Amino acid sequence: MSLLFSKGLAQSSLKSEESEQSLLCLEKFNNPPRTLYDEIGSQEQDFYYTSLKADLDWKSIVDKLQLENTQLVHSLKEANHHLIQSRREKDQLQSFIQQQTETASRLRNTIENQKQQLKMLDSNKQLDLIFQKKFILMENQALKESQEEIQKYYDIQIKNPLMHNPLSKWRSCVHALIAIQRFQKALR
Repeated sequence: MSLLFSKGLAQSSLKSEESEQSLLCLEKFNNPPRTLYDEIGSQEQDFYYTSLKADLDWKSIVDKLQLENTQLVHSLKEANHHLIQSRREKDQLQSFIQQQTETASRLRNTIENQKQQLKMLDSNKQLDLIFQKKFILMENQALKESQEEIQKYYDIQIKNPLMHNPLSKWRSCVHALIAIQRFQKALR
C-alpha cells in the first residue's frame, strides 16, 4: 500500500529526545499534526461560534445602526433648523442692505439736487452782482455827467482833492453798495 502525501495538509516533524519512546504524543511535536477531520471540525466549531457571534453582532449592528440613525435624524433636524435660521438672517440682511442702498441713493439724489440749486443760486448771485456793478457804474457815470453839467451851468471850476484819491473812490463805492443793499432789504 502506498501512501500519498498531499502538499495541502500540514506536515510536521517529530522531535524526540528519547529515541526509544516513539509514542505519538502531541507534546512531542513542534507543529502538532492536523488531519482533515481536525480542519472540518474546527470549521464547524468556527461556524457555530461565528453564527452565535453573527447573531450577537447582527443585534449589536442593528442597535448601532438605530442609534446612528437617530443621531443622524437629530443632526438633520438641527441642520434644517440652522438652515432656516440662516435663510431668515440672509433675508433680513438683504432687506437691510436694500434699504441702505435705497436710502443712500435718495441721499445722493438729494445732495445732487442741492448742489444744482446752489449752483443756480450762485450763478443768480453772480448775475445779481454783475448787474449791481453795471448799475453802480452807470449811476457813477450819470453822477459825473450831472456834476459836469452843473459845473458848466454855474461855470464853477471845483477841484476836490478827495475825489481824485482812489481810496476815497473805493469808500464811496462801498457806501453806495451798502445803501443799495439796505434799500433792497427795505423793499422786501
